[in-house]
Amino acid sequence: MQIQLNRVLVTLAIIVVLLVANVSISMDAVLANTSEEVTEDVVENEEEQETTSETNQEETNDSENDEVKEETSEDTESSDKSSEEDVDEESSEVEEEEDKESEEATHSEEKENAEVTEETEEDTSTSKENTENETSEENTEDDTSSEDETEEPSTFSAEATTMQDTSWVTPFKEDLTRLGFGGMNINDTYGNFTAKRVGEFQAYYGLNVNKEADEATLAKLDDILSSPFQKGETHEDTIELKKLLTWLGYGNMNINEIYGSFTETRVQQFQRDHGLKDHGIADEPTWNKLREIVDTVFQVGNEHPGVVELKRNLTTLGFGNMNINEVYGNFTETRVRQFQANYGLSATGQVDQKTLKKIDELLKVSFYQGKTDSDVVSLKEGLTKVGFGNMNINEIYGNFTETRVSQFQDYYGLRATGVADPQTVEKLNQVVNSPFQEGETHENTIELKNLLTWLGYGNMNINEIYGSFTETRVRQFQRDHGLKDNGIADEQTWNLLSEMIDTVFQVGNEHPGVVELKRKLTTLGFGNMNINEVYGNFTETRVRQFQDYYGLRVTGVADYQTVELLYEIADSPFQEGETHDDTIELKRLLTWLGYGNNW
Repeated sequence: MQIQLNRVLVTLAIIVVLLVANVSISMDAVLANTSEEVTEDVVENEEEQETTSETNQEETNDSENDEVKEETSEDTESSDKSSEEDVDEESSEVEEEEDKESEEATHSEEKENAEVTEETEEDTSTSKENTENETSEENTEDDTSSEDETEEPSTFSAEATTMQDTSWVTPFKEDLTRLGFGGMNINDTYGNFTAKRVGEFQAYYGLNVNKEADEATLAKLDDILSSPFQKGETHEDTIELKKLLTWLGYGNMNINEIYGSFTETRVQQFQRDHGLKDHGIADEPTWNKLREIVDTVFQVGNEHPGVVELKRNLTTLGFGNMNINEVYGNFTETRVRQFQANYGLSATGQVDQKTLKKIDELLKVSFYQGKTDSDVVSLKEGLTKVGFGNMNINEIYGNFTETRVSQFQDYYGLRATGVADPQTVEKLNQVVNSPFQEGETHENTIELKNLLTWLGYGNMNINEIYGSFTETRVRQFQRDHGLKDNGIADEQTWNLLSEMIDTVFQVGNEHPGVVELKRKLTTLGFGNMNINEVYGNFTETRVRQFQDYYGLRVTGVADYQTVELLYEIADSPFQEGETHDDTIELKRLLTWLGYGNNW
């Protein structure tokens, strides 16, 4: 009996060895030989069983069982090794069929023989299953497809074998898949391919790459999936996100705090275009890449779709005449530098986030051609009041409005862009609401009237009230000197008045104000001049004498300080024909000094 079983087992071992060595032996021949040997073994087995005692059978069977198990284990190990060396499924199926044929041919009536045969079949089947599982895992690693894992699942790694709850693995895989780390079978098994995906996730987000679902990995996963920068969420920084995307050519979104489906689409497009995981969530790598590109792409020599939008916006704001394309050239740099200088930014010619934010701000609050807004009405009314009118007073900002705004800007020393930006509107409001216009009262109106009077625009009451005659005198002065005759003493009017006082009263000039100057000097004892508009040498001499007498700097030029003192003394209340309370004290002082009997 032992010899018969040994022969069967040896035959099986020979088949396995032949398969491992890849010996080209006809399988049909091996199967035929095996079948004949098994048949002979069965005949001999039946004859021997009839003459063998029951006791000897039990002892023999015990010994045979031990040997069979040892040999079967060796065969299984050999089969495992063979499987690792690419034993295919067909070989395992042949083994199974041979075992079945051996079982049917033996027709053993003995229980021990049946158990031995059953154990042999189980070992062979186990070898086949292990071979299939290992082959499946190898194919999974190669094809990055689904996994068929036989290891005991772990909550942290593929290597751990401790029995524990693995129900969390399924949602964990779903979350990884949501973020672009998928291709796994969605089940509770944490195998090698899952570990591989975890490692990729960790590397992508800058974590320690240990391929384990540790605390840091789980926390990072939760942080991303709970991000406020994903579809359906609202956050104030979504505005900045949309601006960054728009600046780089991913625009046409409503710039607000809502992260809608189109925002998600734009984020996904950006992520795909720049090699990021395109899950549509604006995660840290996405934010970093956006800021990196914005800070580097807008400079000479670069080409980028965002340059097109940049040029259009600059043109809208009055910094145009560029070719609208993706090229950031030298002239674009010049326009950017001009824009930056005009709005108090660092004039580098390279567009940074501050420059882009300023552009967005101006586009939002400025008025420019083609824009319709109720505030355009008040803008046109203000322009008309200060002398830039003849527009249709409505909400439309058209070509002629742009022309008037440009003229206003040029007149008041602003860059003539034709765009009513905050600087322009502020200046317009300053002029329109000036205290130096009809109906207003201001202490400096006295100085204004003095200046006008000294220059020949007098006969006003010198006080703080800006009346209609003061407005008339201002208009006359403005017309005579090429200013906008709006009757408002604006910055341009004040500047010219002061400039003329410091320059007109000197030798060689002619001005109507020289007539009044000579009259005042004559009143104060510095006369004998021809009373006309000519400021000649003798007038200069009289001015020098006046300056010396009253302790002023002697120049012969009737500057502001000289003229101011001249008019102050000449218009004193302490002169013939005037009345003043302090005249009483004056007379007493004169009497005490021997100049009495004067009243």
